[in-house]
Amino acid sequence: MAQVFISYSRKDLPFVEHLAADLKEAGLDVWYDVSRLGGGSRWRVEIEKALRNSQFVVVVLSPDSVASEWVEREFLFASSLGLVIVPLMYRFCALPLNYVNINYIDVQGASYSKNFNQLLDGLKVDEDTIRSLPKRSWIGRRSPYVFLFGGVTIILAVLLGLPWIGNVFSPMPTSTSPPPATPMMAIPSRTPAPTITATPTWEQGKIAYVARNSEKVYFLYTQELSPGGQPRLLLSPDEPTSSRFYAPWFAPDGQKLVFSDLYTGRIFVMDITKKGVPNLAGRCYSPSFAPDGTRVVCDLNGAEFFHVYDVTTGNNVRTLHHGKTGSVLPAWSPDGQEIAFSVIEGNGVTSIWKMNVDDGLVTPLASVASENYAPSWSPDGEWIAYQSTQNSTASEVWIMRRDGSDKQQVSFSGGGGIWSRGPCFSPDGNWLAFVSNQNESDGSDFGDVFVVSLLTGEVRQVTDTGGHVLDWRVTWTK
Repeated sequence: MAQVFISYSRKDLPFVEHLAADLKEAGLDVWYDVSRLGGGSRWRVEIEKALRNSQFVVVVLSPDSVASEWVEREFLFASSLGLVIVPLMYRFCALPLNYVNINYIDVQGASYSKNFNQLLDGLKVDEDTIRSLPKRSWIGRRSPYVFLFGGVTIILAVLLGLPWIGNVFSPMPTSTSPPPATPMMAIPSRTPAPTITATPTWEQGKIAYVARNSEKVYFLYTQELSPGGQPRLLLSPDEPTSSRFYAPWFAPDGQKLVFSDLYTGRIFVMDITKKGVPNLAGRCYSPSFAPDGTRVVCDLNGAEFFHVYDVTTGNNVRTLHHGKTGSVLPAWSPDGQEIAFSVIEGNGVTSIWKMNVDDGLVTPLASVASENYAPSWSPDGEWIAYQSTQNSTASEVWIMRRDGSDKQQVSFSGGGGIWSRGPCFSPDGNWLAFVSNQNESDGSDFGDVFVVSLLTGEVRQVTDTGGHVLDWRVTWTK
């Protein structure tokens, strides 16, 4: 009986276990290291022994495996032994030099079922056995989010939480086809459930963000995300040394933008469809629009209440008392019933809460870890995106349900001082945009804008500023 050695990243273990079971049913002897054998010299000896006893090596390609030192060692040792190497593209990634002349088998999503017999053929399983086997499939875990595809609503049941497929960053977008790139971010994997329509693209609507230049002057930009879209300078400060833009937020209709001036403690509203000077809308910080688009809520730099301003008159039309000292970054829910916000504690720890707009009742949503910050609602109001250090030393993007349950980490930026912050949802709710410093950074709070699909895990870099985008929120509209 032929032995097959599976080389893989531990982050792809669920897929590998499924694959191993299917190969064993085809009559193959399968070896893969699930225990890591306690590490050390015994680990290396057992892996070497297993490779020497194998005739085939299946390499499960993913952003994590191509970055793995041990997967590379296993490949090189298998090559030196003259073993047959069969790469499987499980999660899309750029191919390392070792693999450029080897054809891989695509097992992404529904391709697993379509191409499994091709894998068996590469492993020299006889045709009679192949024909006798039932059709194989790998559907992974399903998404808990509801997506809208071309006007057809497809509901994917929440079975095991929100899963993802990892992918890679790319340069500035030039087409709808994913260009090759060097792996930089990985997301826990799954294969998406089949759908009747194409995966919706991130190339929709436009984003707004703040970026600074080499002289440390802050500017407000928008960028169309359609193919070939380029950054557009929306606003320059009149007094560069005494003005600092931050926290932009689109109105629901996408025609107005509200933002803060950190140095002066004022908020401004501007109609981005017309040329003109922004209008003063209040004296506070970190505004976000109400669902009706006529009012904004903003914080008073940690006060126990929020102000609500009419964006046309600039009048303070309401004060919302919640009683939480240190409250900042309020975000109004799409149905207008609740406001999510961050609380900065005395020891620097941050948590996320929400308040009922009608009665001021507050509810804690996220308090595990030292940082839970910058909440943002999904368009349907069922999910909240935010940044957290729950599983990391640096900020990562998370989502949770409206009641604080089902918390899921979205970004996996690479560890160390690499972070991802200030998330917001796309207009169709299928993507998240955020700022990350993993390519370049102009300082501790600066990076570039990336997007990640909540259906497939596809990740793309959409700005190319050299790391000059401020991490205090990016905003996305239709």
